Amino acid sequence: LGSGLLVAALMVSYRDVNYFLPVAVQLLLYASPVAYAVSAVPPALRGLYWLNPLCPLLEGFRWSLLGAGTLPPGPLLYAAAISCTAMTAGAFAFKWLERLFSDVI
Repeated sequence: LGSGLLVAALMVSYRDVNYFLPVAVQLLLYASPVAYAVSAVPPALRGLYWLNPLCPLLEGFRWSLLGAGTLPPGPLLYAAAISCTAMTAGAFAFKWLERLFSDVI
C-alpha cells in the first residue's frame, strides 16, 4: 500500500512511471521466492537473500499453508518494520504531493 501510494503520486507528475512500473514489478517477482523455497538458495547467499522484504512474508505464507520450512522471527520482524516504514513514507509522500495534483491535471 505504501509503495502504491508513492507510485500513484509520482505517476501524476511523471508519466514515465507508467512504463517503469511493470518492469520493476517483474524484477521484484523474480527476486522473490515465489516459486521456490529459501532452502533452494545457496547458504552463502541466504543472509543477503533475507534482506528482500517479500522473502519473509512469502516464507510465512508457505509455512502457514504447507507446514514446510522454518520461520525465523528476525526476518519476519524486519519485513514488518519495512512494511510499516513504507506505508508511513508512502502516505506522507502522497499527502505532500497531493497539493500539486490540481496544477498538473
